[in-house]
Amino acid sequence: LIEDGEGTSNLRIALTKREVMDEPEPEGEVLADLPRIYLTSLEIEQGTLTYASKRPMNGLSLPDTLTVENINARTSFEINNDYLFLNLFEFYAQTPALKAASWSLTGQFYADERFLEFNSIRLDTPQNSLQFTLIFEEVDIKKPELEQQILDSEFRANIQAGKIALQEFSDILPALKPYHTELFAEVNLDGNFSEIHLNRLDLVMDQSRVLLYGKLNDVLDRDALTYDFAVDYIRVAQKELDAFKIFREKPQFTDWHKLGMSGKVNGSLSAVDAELTIRPPTGNIHLDTKLDFTDELKYDVKLE
Repeated sequence: LIEDGEGTSNLRIALTKREVMDEPEPEGEVLADLPRIYLTSLEIEQGTLTYASKRPMNGLSLPDTLTVENINARTSFEINNDYLFLNLFEFYAQTPALKAASWSLTGQFYADERFLEFNSIRLDTPQNSLQFTLIFEEVDIKKPELEQQILDSEFRANIQAGKIALQEFSDILPALKPYHTELFAEVNLDGNFSEIHLNRLDLVMDQSRVLLYGKLNDVLDRDALTYDFAVDYIRVAQKELDAFKIFREKPQFTDWHKLGMSGKVNGSLSAVDAELTIRPPTGNIHLDTKLDFTDELKYDVKLE
């Protein structure tokens, strides 16, 4: 599988409908009509796939050539002009060049002229375990500019992570290198990339936990991104404060895990406005704070 610098793969070229002199020229790239294929069972044993790409990917660090080996899979699928359905009963492969040296995958894939669905997907690596369902609306994989279709689509997702170890992917996502904490997560959301409704976010990291809901706006634009959350519960332990470098100098107070918090948080990547109720072992503290990260940390705190 080879991809050029503009993101066009040899597989997509093979599926692209060729021009016919007697027909009017189609608008944009159109995938060829698909034959009707129905296979009740397809098995792959000891397969190898080599992926070569010249296309730069922002934030990703992949080798120019990536070999996926020892591929073992069992699947059934149906393809026709109306829809594509793939049921992946079993998939296992090894990627010796990556920290995530093996991958196990099961689930269902469905696509028609309106929906692109990833149903009950389970992904396991040596240090990670993830289950999710992700559905995009108004996406047609036979039409051109699939990436733009996804960016313009409405979507909904339900994600359950039995374990996430970010360090395992730090070789392909260098931005993850500072984070050594393992976490467990449950996420339910819907919307589009202009406005995402976060119906539930539950993160657990060792003795720390965050439980909230709300919305995010303009998530693809760092300068315009904003959020507005209602916080049901926050507890942050010293280990996570150290891992995420919340304080430049370690404070004398160390019993952070004994404090529970709830309230409202809104802001952007450069500023945060929070109204929180802090619950130590005895009593309550009401905190109204504004943080500004533009140059150096600036804050305004009111306690009641």
